Amino acid sequence: MQYAILGKTSYKVSRLGFGAMRLPMKGDKVDRDKAVPMIHRAFETGVNYIDTAVGYCNHDSQRAVGEALEGWREHIIVSTKNPYYNKHDDRPWWKNLEDSLERLDIETIDIYNFHGLRWQTFVDHVQGPDSQLAWMRKAKAQGLIRHIGFSFHDSAENLVQLARTGEFESVTLQYNLLDRSLEKALPTVKKLGLGIVVMGPVGGGRLGSPSPAIRKLLSGAKSVPEIALRFVLANPHVTIALSGMSEMSQVLENLRVASRPTALSRPEKIRVLVTLRRYKKLADLYCTGCDYCMPCPAGVEIPRNFSALNTARVYGLPDHARQQYRRTQGKASLCLACRKCLEKCPQHIDIIAQLRETVRTLDDTYGKLIVAVKPTSVERLTRRKRGYDLDLACRMECHNLSDQLVRPKLTFAPGERIGVAESGKIGQLQPFGRRAVKLAIEARGLKDGEPLRLGPTLGGGGERLLFAHDPLPVAIARKGAPGRVPLVSGEHVAGPVQPSAAARALHSIAAQFAWSTKALTVQLDVRGAFRRPVTDRRGIRESDNLWLNLFLDDLLGMKRPKDAPKHFLLGFGFPAKGSAMTVAVHRPRVPAEQVRTIHAEVKGRGQKRRVLIRVPWKLLQVTAPKPPARLGANFGLTCWPATGTSAWTLSWTPAGRGFVLLTG
Repeated sequence: MQYAILGKTSYKVSRLGFGAMRLPMKGDKVDRDKAVPMIHRAFETGVNYIDTAVGYCNHDSQRAVGEALEGWREHIIVSTKNPYYNKHDDRPWWKNLEDSLERLDIETIDIYNFHGLRWQTFVDHVQGPDSQLAWMRKAKAQGLIRHIGFSFHDSAENLVQLARTGEFESVTLQYNLLDRSLEKALPTVKKLGLGIVVMGPVGGGRLGSPSPAIRKLLSGAKSVPEIALRFVLANPHVTIALSGMSEMSQVLENLRVASRPTALSRPEKIRVLVTLRRYKKLADLYCTGCDYCMPCPAGVEIPRNFSALNTARVYGLPDHARQQYRRTQGKASLCLACRKCLEKCPQHIDIIAQLRETVRTLDDTYGKLIVAVKPTSVERLTRRKRGYDLDLACRMECHNLSDQLVRPKLTFAPGERIGVAESGKIGQLQPFGRRAVKLAIEARGLKDGEPLRLGPTLGGGGERLLFAHDPLPVAIARKGAPGRVPLVSGEHVAGPVQPSAAARALHSIAAQFAWSTKALTVQLDVRGAFRRPVTDRRGIRESDNLWLNLFLDDLLGMKRPKDAPKHFLLGFGFPAKGSAMTVAVHRPRVPAEQVRTIHAEVKGRGQKRRVLIRVPWKLLQVTAPKPPARLGANFGLTCWPATGTSAWTLSWTPAGRGFVLLTG
């Protein structure tokens, strides 16, 4: 095993560190029978640095590491992190520290990190005499921790700014073959005395897949992960390559690679760098990421789509590219071919053609006809004993996501109480073509929260149809007397990660809506193991717990400026302090410093809360001298569990849009 000195700590650490974020799991817990032998094998071969955190492995990583440390503690340097940021309340921060010491079963933490520290967070919460850095120093004086570090997901410029404060002795950051954005800052950071610990040297598993393009970098290597690890270890400014290992075979391979006296010979290093430059130029031919093409009128995140496409065609990692594409909100399939981006691109890229290539390569809906039904106006809503009678005007949008000419013939089978009249013919759709027609929907005896099941089918087109908004759930809310809208039940659970039965039982949400002339009121009954609030102007972070989508589209019967946003996010989290909490109101593509905040009432304690949020119409840029008797909005709700490991959506439809009627 090779060793190096970790910055100003004087620790002599192994160049390979054990990252305990991806330990093998058995249900919701770490599989001790597999994980502990893996950790011990690494220790026996010379690894003396292990890193964990509060939320890793469903909050079980620290305990598993603690069990593995038995008999090894005096030989091992232990690193963990504190994820809490709120300088106004130190109790959760100290509780995290005490819990970490108890779970790890140690008296002192060797390297204690601010988890995911960004420069703005440092300014707002960490620096200063009465803020979190003071708590770190106090813990150090008490002998609870030995050295102060931070993990980092920010820009290279902000990394240097944090290093220059002189407050830290090590940094854990992202750096690998696919992500070299911080590379230029590493020499300065090391010169300032910080030990550099690289997390994700194998790209968080992305570089674990076969890739002919990456195999060409190093002909003698046995695998892509070996090339990735050797690339990181060959950087003279890197102290530790922290690899998250989930199988014994990965441990053995990493131990073999890290034991090489020289990660890359000089000729090998030159070959790797030259090839990477060539790949970078090849990727730049498609897109340099200058963002001149943005914003897109259709909401397509053009540079992110091209980045995913390059991951597939330049680096030969199609599986990871598809995951990257799925996480992109503004997918290439949204392109309207309006050509506005073509006028702005300095490289004269045929952006429309490249976006269609992205759909062909990465989009699961390629080759299908997408049909989305969107309500446009409420013609009639009558309350009767058997339920509500509803006449609804809708816009049905059809999008041909294929390279073939399509002549769709849509028919509907809505059932006895729901009727659909198609007022226009779709006609033929060119490849990647779009068309919209009007629908009139009549529902009789509709119950509150009942979905409108339109049941459209495609005749003469084979298996080419995908429904983005089917069924279309409807909720009725009366003025001053909110109607209950259940958001958790069977088919209404959707998202990139389907929750387990245990997670679904733990996290449940139900919503009620009402309105007045001044505000929209949302009442949420929430149960869950929520962690920390959104209380500042940094906007909504994915690691925070809950956010509510408000889609105020053409259905809304109030006046609104043409340039007013149609989409808002209300972000909040737990625990709330006292009987009130702060809600961040965020508009997409608006800078974080312009995030507005409102207050909400909170009832209940522990894991069961009732949150009452009153959103003024003025804040949503909606005005009217007299609100109409009926209006509508779309709602979706997303929960980020306290573990931060799996995000899932609780909503009416897979697209995250429901339909709420607010009536007088």
